Amino acid sequence: MSDVLVLVEDSEEDVEAVRRALGKSHPALIVEWLPDGVTLLARMTSEAAPRPFLILLDLNLPGFGGHAALTELRNRACDAAVVVFTSSSSSRDVDDAYAAGADGYLVKPVSFELLQQALEHTVTYWLQRGDRRW
Repeated sequence: MSDVLVLVEDSEEDVEAVRRALGKSHPALIVEWLPDGVTLLARMTSEAAPRPFLILLDLNLPGFGGHAALTELRNRACDAAVVVFTSSSSSRDVDDAYAAGADGYLVKPVSFELLQQALEHTVTYWLQRGDRRW
């Protein structure tokens, strides 16, 4: 197990903000960026790639979206922790994400300070979690 976090996000601005925020709170963390759900599925089936401790998954991805990617990950028995990381606060999106197997749901904060705090707490929780499924 490594300290690799996989960020599935199509917005380069959001990727940069996440990297900056986590660089402050978790400077040793490796943030691996994937732009879509298809790339995520290929990444998670690769035996050569290090196993991430956490996947941050945007729902609003082009083509094969976040909901479909999450469902397919769970259908393939991928037991990596997945936290949906999206701008949607819709109760339907939240319910659908948990029904598909999400381990958490984080609405993207609008300010960098709130983003940094939310990511720091989320990543620390998953790094320290003692009963990981894998």
